[in-house]
Amino acid sequence: MKAKKRIAFFVAALAMTAAIAVSSVAFTGCGEPTIVLNGSTSMEKVITALAEAYMEDHDVRITYAATGSGAGVTAAQNGTADIGLASRDLTEEEEATGLVGEAIAVDAVAIIVAEENTTTTNVTAAQLKDIYFNGNENAIEGIESAAGREAGSGTRECFDDKVGIDKEDKYNAETVSEFGSNGEVATSVDTDVKHTKIGYVSLSSVIEGTKAIQFEGVLPSTETIADNTYKLWRNFTLVMNGGVEKLSEAAKGFYDFISTDEGQKIIEEAGAIPMSEFEK
Repeated sequence: MKAKKRIAFFVAALAMTAAIAVSSVAFTGCGEPTIVLNGSTSMEKVITALAEAYMEDHDVRITYAATGSGAGVTAAQNGTADIGLASRDLTEEEEATGLVGEAIAVDAVAIIVAEENTTTTNVTAAQLKDIYFNGNENAIEGIESAAGREAGSGTRECFDDKVGIDKEDKYNAETVSEFGSNGEVATSVDTDVKHTKIGYVSLSSVIEGTKAIQFEGVLPSTETIADNTYKLWRNFTLVMNGGVEKLSEAAKGFYDFISTDEGQKIIEEAGAIPMSEFEK
């Protein structure tokens, strides 16, 4: 029986710049074609699950560098990745360079607080803008500070767009700490000793010690995302330079696998809504 191969990725935040340095390791075996994936940290659970399942039955190795959506788009564009990963749609400017994006799933951006925080149960877009942009630590009852993502993050772009913060605007440094991954945001909220920090992460990145709260009176769930009553959601997108026809044979095989019944089930089990379900 073939030993199970696992996808490997390593992420190290660089202090002072909030950039991400990533190195990948090769998998056991030689002569196998390699598929290089690079981008969104929000897509970690979905992509890792898909890659491990695909490698079980195919003689390929897959590397995944969790660098953020912006870096994933750049990697697809300059050819250092077969497929870039973005937790957002491509911009018109990006598409004009020949990049093609294809959404494979829909995911919520969850607003989170510490489990010990029993005061903060619902927030509005106006309140979130007030603490993230205006720096009002009293904007939300039970909240004194906030955690968010770095510029270039697909999660941040979705959050800022729905809350009403312009792309060019910076967060208020007095109330907001910025992090390079969803995991770091969740950990920051969890470890806040006063339990008065708020944050936002991919729904699949809500960790023990934190909980999702209502946004505009609605909790994130498969049902509320699918019927669009929960407004904080975005697409998980594969980014390809020149489209599917430009992919290598190995990468095309992985791309095709994602749309199979097995691939769609894996996406759902990883906490996202596959496009086949969302489009019903």
